[in-house]
Amino acid sequence: GGFSIPPTVFDDDEEVVKIYMRFVRKYFVSVIGYYRDFVTRAIDKLKSIGVEPKIIAPGHGLIWRKSLDIVDHYYAWAKAVPEKGKIAVIYTSMYGYVENSVSYALNELRERGLKTVVFRFTSRHRDSLSDLLGEVDDAEGIILGTATYEADVYPFINYVIDILTRKVKAKKPILILTTYGWGDVAGRKLETFLKEKGYEVVDVIRFKGIPSSEDREKIREGIEKFLKSL
Repeated sequence: GGFSIPPTVFDDDEEVVKIYMRFVRKYFVSVIGYYRDFVTRAIDKLKSIGVEPKIIAPGHGLIWRKSLDIVDHYYAWAKAVPEKGKIAVIYTSMYGYVENSVSYALNELRERGLKTVVFRFTSRHRDSLSDLLGEVDDAEGIILGTATYEADVYPFINYVIDILTRKVKAKKPILILTTYGWGDVAGRKLETFLKEKGYEVVDVIRFKGIPSSEDREKIREGIEKFLKSL
């Protein structure tokens, strides 16, 4: 299946398929992601008994009769096979402090020629969670930015990370950037939670309020460490 309504019924037009594939991936991760292990087992079973489909007709979305390698795409998405050099950056920011640190991190990544996909959840902007899931699945690594809020993790990032770890079950490396006022509770709790879910927390960069020049140097060093883990 796939989100959106493609302009054709069949997959005969390569340009239509090229544009539509991101909607198929987003659908897979958002709707089927939790059950991804069943997908790989089912595909392996079909191959083991020699089933070679001539047409794949899902309940909605394109009908596949030309690009039957869609099965291989499903298998790769189920395995969360990463795209080399693709980094997903996810952050919340209340007063701009986290956004400041993330902007610096993004500049560091782009200067190194990495592809970045950014998802922000602030008082002025909120990205689509299903878009986030679709892009994180094949990201090589994740940079996560948030703040401590009332001696806990900022609530919305808790929600995002809970959904993400349910849908994208992959041991992806993560760099955490976190700001605090009195004590860094968010960094500690996120690190524990993500490790329990099987993710590799490479480092946690903590800073108080607006990141200083020393904090930026820590971020730069953290990114170097993060990139070496990819």
